[in-house]
Amino acid sequence: MAVKRKRGIRPLAALLFALIIGGAVFFIGRMQVRNAEQEFVTYEQSMPEVQINAVMEEIRNGNYGEIFAATQKLNPTLDSEETYIARLTEILTYGDPADLSAEPVQIGDTERVYRLVNGDTLLGTLTLLNENGTWKPAFPIQGSETFRVEVPQGLALTANGNPVGQEYRTESGKEASNFFQITDSSIIPTVDIYEFSGLLGEPALNKEDGYAMIQDVLSGNWLLGKEVTDEELKKKLINAAEQIAMYPAQDTSLANVAAVSDTNAAWYRKYVSLQNYWFTAHNTMELSNETCRAVMQSEDTIAAQIAFDYFADNGEVSRTWHCGYQLTFRKSGEDWLVCGTEICSLLNPAQPH
Repeated sequence: MAVKRKRGIRPLAALLFALIIGGAVFFIGRMQVRNAEQEFVTYEQSMPEVQINAVMEEIRNGNYGEIFAATQKLNPTLDSEETYIARLTEILTYGDPADLSAEPVQIGDTERVYRLVNGDTLLGTLTLLNENGTWKPAFPIQGSETFRVEVPQGLALTANGNPVGQEYRTESGKEASNFFQITDSSIIPTVDIYEFSGLLGEPALNKEDGYAMIQDVLSGNWLLGKEVTDEELKKKLINAAEQIAMYPAQDTSLANVAAVSDTNAAWYRKYVSLQNYWFTAHNTMELSNETCRAVMQSEDTIAAQIAFDYFADNGEVSRTWHCGYQLTFRKSGEDWLVCGTEICSLLNPAQPH
């Protein structure tokens, strides 16, 4: 009678089975570890300490453009990006950058507020804003400058892409300040007057549309208009100022001054009575270092601030005058004629302030 043998797992099959089971366990374990690591990384990245350290590194590296953009969303400002970054750089370079740290004030899911300190010095309040999972730093800065601005009447103002509210407007339909010497009132542009306070510097009004400002040397008001960038036109404005300066020094004729002037203007009637010998007769003269910043207050008027150095030598005495003029121009045909003048040597960068 034959004896039946017990059937069991062959050694090779057993080994293969063990390897499969072990591999599955290892794979599952590895996945669990990887998931845990990912969860930890996600958790770690969401921790305020990690976020603020990343922001602090951006600050130490001077990457201020994104800070300005985020600040505009938190607290829109009239200051230009250039002015803001200059002030932020000044604030954040105080002391040793290695001592820069942040103390939490308010921690939320979408906004986190910190006191930014350098050593024992409080620099300001830093806010982190959560934008689609990415934290953006905002750093509002309060200034102390006040500006009274004359704006072409009816012009809608913006600053950094944001509309400027009518609550800043104090007067409307006024004559522009720099036209007080004009006899023909029909050319005088009318303006709305706005007042702004708490700024770091010159407000960034309608810059994206090519506007700029100059400060009227008499009233102190800022005159807003389309910035003159045409270099040929600027040369004409500079030439007019130089002709006006050259006549009292006997370096040009009154006819040349009249060619660039509105001869009906009050300033011109006084000018023609000048004794033109403020420097003795001389053979050597030179004009140099000309600068011009000008804005169009209307299609037919320009306010320009022009500076240059005027050198004269009579063989015994040599002298350089650092000249500065604010001129108001009116358009006449294809020409731009001076209809208002103010002398202000402080407009010349070489003049001690």
